[in-house]
Amino acid sequence: TLESGRYGLLVKASFGEASLDLDVIPAIIDPEGGHWILDSQANTLLHNNPTAFADHVQQKINSTVGWADVVVLLKFWNKRHQVTCNDGNKRSPFTSLHIEATLASLSGPLPLRIDEAFLLATKHVRKQMMAVPVPASWTGHPVSDYLRNDKKRKTNARALLKRTEQVLEDMVNNAGKSCCAAAWRRILGDLEWLSSHFDGIDDEATRVDHYLRKQ
Repeated sequence: TLESGRYGLLVKASFGEASLDLDVIPAIIDPEGGHWILDSQANTLLHNNPTAFADHVQQKINSTVGWADVVVLLKFWNKRHQVTCNDGNKRSPFTSLHIEATLASLSGPLPLRIDEAFLLATKHVRKQMMAVPVPASWTGHPVSDYLRNDKKRKTNARALLKRTEQVLEDMVNNAGKSCCAAAWRRILGDLEWLSSHFDGIDDEATRVDHYLRKQ
């Protein structure tokens, strides 16, 4: 089946019990980079350049040791929490694109301890969430537009970040004590997936040694 969408067509196909939803978005190539797509609601053309944004992120990964880790942590935190929006529904505080774009302006070097680096990242996002220095020509719309149009979501997201910072500050001040594992679970929930990603998130000595070698 075909359904019209804001930027093109939504194709829905079924294969027995399996189903597939596919967005088909017509685009006009820009010789100078990126492409143009039609926003049918606003009746205007939008410019996207995913390659430029991906290169921007990769440069940050290459130049700042540990940056990719705090992005993964913040995205995982984002999926584990929901905030109330203007329409009464609950959603994740941020989009993944917004998190990456905001943290791209986080200055390094980052602290070697993951709790200190994560605390620095959450403070940065809370302060810079509405002033993201990424060109709208890379993302179609400014990445923070959805919050600008949803004041309740923005307010609740900022408050949730502040509460998370308080837990992280307590963790940093009590480094090495047994309460830290409980604090991580309070912030992130189940740590099984994160432990595999960081090769032992609770072993700070191993992680510090790893990043010292990397630097």
